[in-house]
Amino acid sequence: MSIIIELGSVKSLTEPRPADFTSNQGFNIYWQQAGINPDEVARAISDGNSAGFEGARELAASVTTAAQDAGWSDILNILGRVSSVSLEQLLIRHLPEQVETDAEVFFVPGACRPVVFQGKQLAINVFSLEQRKRKLFVEDTPLLSLLCHFVHRICTQKFAKQAGNSREQVVSSFLSKLFLEGAATLFFTLPTSGVVSQQWAAAEKRREHDFAKLREKCKDESSNPEQLRADLERQFALTAASALTARYPIGTYMCQVIESAFGRNHLVQLLSQPSRFAEEYEQARKKFALPDKYSLDL
Repeated sequence: MSIIIELGSVKSLTEPRPADFTSNQGFNIYWQQAGINPDEVARAISDGNSAGFEGARELAASVTTAAQDAGWSDILNILGRVSSVSLEQLLIRHLPEQVETDAEVFFVPGACRPVVFQGKQLAINVFSLEQRKRKLFVEDTPLLSLLCHFVHRICTQKFAKQAGNSREQVVSSFLSKLFLEGAATLFFTLPTSGVVSQQWAAAEKRREHDFAKLREKCKDESSNPEQLRADLERQFALTAASALTARYPIGTYMCQVIESAFGRNHLVQLLSQPSRFAEEYEQARKKFALPDKYSLDL
């Protein structure tokens, strides 16, 4: 495993003339996913005028004041101490043995979205970072935890089941997503405070109801695959701040049951076989004699 951390574009904001951002892959990925031409954003930063971009007015101010802003300097210093080696050490024991992959993490000047990722590349909006004492946070998630969460998903996305055009393929793809994202949440970003924690607690209270709805939806042959896909996301995925690193409480709960029954190493090795997720969960549920109301029974 190799993780590359790239800070060049945000460091250049402190220079009289910022670097050519469009040569930075992370910058391009971020703004393309925002639906805005990266060349236009780069020109706005260079000209000191970003008022035309929704949520990005801070870009021009950051460019002109960064060199004098002690808070900005502190953030850059903390980012400079983020070690790819330490990230790799945290991640390696949470990945199947056969996973060998590279990941690139880019810190870029962005706008509304805190994080985007594409393929093996992750782009983090540096303006979404908040310093609390000597640590950096994105909303209520520590930066290092967020990095581990997303790089873990980059490493395991090759195991994800791609959604096809049949009901069975949609269900298989959704369960795969529940598993892979739920495991990343369990390992690195279980919410402990703030709005996300409140949404998570509310989801735990309706767990019995969610299992009943998931059984119903997975067996529903009346809805077409596209409608089923939309219904599954709408009913079981948390939104807003929770969607960043704690989207599927029911998936994380299933991972917790498997881990409690068979150990974390067993759960980690299962990541390479997401098609067995529901079966392994049922075995773990029965081992603990959890009631049928928490069964998938697919």
